[in-house]
Amino acid sequence: MKKVLVGLFALDLAIIALARRQARPPKIRPRSMLDLNTADRNDLLRLPGLSPFLADRIIENRPYRNKLDLLSRRVIPDVAYRRISHQIHTLVDGDKSVLAPIAI
Repeated sequence: MKKVLVGLFALDLAIIALARRQARPPKIRPRSMLDLNTADRNDLLRLPGLSPFLADRIIENRPYRNKLDLLSRRVIPDVAYRRISHQIHTLVDGDKSVLAPIAI
């Protein structure tokens, strides 16, 4: 009788553990951030609502010290920036040593 009770108890524990495992929400993978200075045209076109014209403008106006350069240098409009700002960055924001010299 004890063996039967121990077996049922173990079975109950296994069922509870399985139910808990299935009740956990799935892990959400964070979206990868795109580096404005290295992303190619296809990567930029995957950003929400970014047109081929704006992707080309981003590439033509490189390098960027930080993502706000897109606005301060008037590369893209405010509306487009608000749509993509949470998915973009520069390699090292504000670190001038990683940028190539800009020809004047």
